Amino acid sequence: MQVLLTELPMLPMFMMVFLLFFIQSAIPSLDLLDVGVRSLTASFLFAYLTKQELAIMASTAAIWFINLIVPAIIGSVFVFKINFFGNPDR
Repeated sequence: MQVLLTELPMLPMFMMVFLLFFIQSAIPSLDLLDVGVRSLTASFLFAYLTKQELAIMASTAAIWFINLIVPAIIGSVFVFKINFFGNPDR
């Protein structure tokens, strides 16, 4: 967020990020719809600090992508390499 929202002071930004993650842990949502819920919640919370909603949504989507999509892709590569039924040649 510091890259996209350079005018925000660090302490209020850290406090809002902590509050965002705290609220997100209480809101149930599906993983695919989670980016929309996170963006809406982040827009609502960060509206007290800045008016740049596009930067807030972009940083929230980047965090969602890094935390959920990248590990899912890496994990699926390892799962597809596992041979569940053994080698039929032996």
